[in-house]
Amino acid sequence: MLSGNIDEKILKDLFRTAIHSATPNKILGRFLPEKPTSRTIIIGVGKAAASMAKEVENIWGKCEGVVVTRYGHGLECRGIKVLEAAHPFTDKNGLNATDEIITLLSSLKENDFVLCLISGGGSALLCKPRKGVSFIEKQKIFSHLFMSSASIKEINIVRKHLSEIKGGQLSKIAFPATVLGLIISDVSGDNPSDIASGITSGEITTGSDAIKIINKYRLDVSKETLRLLEKNSQVLTPNDRYLSRTQNIVIGTANKSLKASQVKAESLGFTVKYLGDSLQDEAKSLGVTLAEMAKDIQYNMRPDDKPIILLSGGECTVNVSGLGEGGPNAELALSAAITLKGQSGISLLAGDTDGIDGLGNAAGAIVTPNTIKKAKRKNLNPKTFLRNSDSHSFFKLIGDQVITGPTLTNVNDFRAFIIRYPKVF
Repeated sequence: MLSGNIDEKILKDLFRTAIHSATPNKILGRFLPEKPTSRTIIIGVGKAAASMAKEVENIWGKCEGVVVTRYGHGLECRGIKVLEAAHPFTDKNGLNATDEIITLLSSLKENDFVLCLISGGGSALLCKPRKGVSFIEKQKIFSHLFMSSASIKEINIVRKHLSEIKGGQLSKIAFPATVLGLIISDVSGDNPSDIASGITSGEITTGSDAIKIINKYRLDVSKETLRLLEKNSQVLTPNDRYLSRTQNIVIGTANKSLKASQVKAESLGFTVKYLGDSLQDEAKSLGVTLAEMAKDIQYNMRPDDKPIILLSGGECTVNVSGLGEGGPNAELALSAAITLKGQSGISLLAGDTDGIDGLGNAAGAIVTPNTIKKAKRKNLNPKTFLRNSDSHSFFKLIGDQVITGPTLTNVNDFRAFIIRYPKVF
C-alpha cells in the first residue's frame, strides 16, 4: 500500500528533474559557438549568471568579463569576475556592478565579441537608473510594486523605462561589437524582451505605458521622474540599428523542464495532465483552482485507473496582506491545502526552480493528506497564516518546506499534484 511519504519522495524527485534539466552544465554547451579569435568579453546577469560563466570557462578556458548574481549564488571562475548583489530589492552593490559592466562595454570596437549570459533575476541586479532618477526613488518605486499585486511584466515595464541599461540599452553600449545573448528564461512566453528586462532586446512599450502602471498602483513618484517618462524613452525599439549586431537565443525554458518531469513521471507509471508553463494568477486563487481541479479529477477516477499527475508552471503574484514571510509558491500550496482539507489520495509540491520562493530561504512547500492534521496537532490555524501572508512560517512549523538552496538556474515555478484513487490508501 502506497503512503504519503512515497508521494513526497516522487514529487521531490520530479522537482529535481525539472531543475536539473535547466542547469547550465546540462544545456549551455549545445548553444555555445567556438570561441572567437578577437577580443571576447563575457557579461552575465541573473541567478544563473555565475554557473553559466563557469560553464563557459569549462569549455572556452579562461575568459575576460564580469557577471553579477544574487547573494549566495556566486561561483569562483578563472578569469571572469563574479559579483554579488541583492535580489529582489536592489542595493548599492548591484548599482556598482552595473557601472562596472557599462564601463567594460563602453570601449569595445567592431571586431570585438560580447557573450551575454542572461537569466531570471537580472532585472533587479542591473539597477542603474536613467539620468534624472535617483537610486533611492527607484528603490522605493519597486518596493511598492513588489508589495502590491503587480505582475512581473508590469514591474519590468516600469523598470525598463527608468533604466540606463535595460530595454536593449546594453547592446547600444556595446555597439559596434557583436553581441550574442544566451538566455535561460524565467517568464511565461520566453520572450527575450521580458527576461531580465530585455537588456539585449528591443522594446515596444513606451514611457506612457510605465506611467499608466504607476498610476494604477498609486505610486508616489517625483514630478521629475514623471516628466522624464512623458518626454521620451531611452529603450530601443526592435528595429533599432544598435540591435543590428545582436542575436538572442533562449536555451532553457520552463516548458522544457516541465516536459522532462513529465517524461520522468510517465516512466514511473503516472498519467500526466499537463496544463502548460504559463498559468498566472494571484497565488491564493490559483491554489484553490488547482485543488478543486484535482478533486474533480479524483472524483471521476476508477479503481483501476493509473495515478495522475497534474503538472503546471507559470508565475503567480502575491497581494501582501500581513507581515509574514510568504512567497507565491508557499502561498499557493497553503491555499490548496485549505481547499483540500486533508483529502485522501492527493498530494502536491509547489516550488521555484531557483530554490528561493519570495523572500524566504525555501524553494516552496509540500502538501499531503496529513498537512492539516499536523497543523491541528500544533494548534496552528492555516487560514490565519494565509491572511498574514505567512505561508513559509506555516510550512516551516509543520516540517513541510522544500529546501534546495540556490540551484544556480531559474526557469520559473513548478507545480505538481499527485492524484490517486482514494481507496488505495
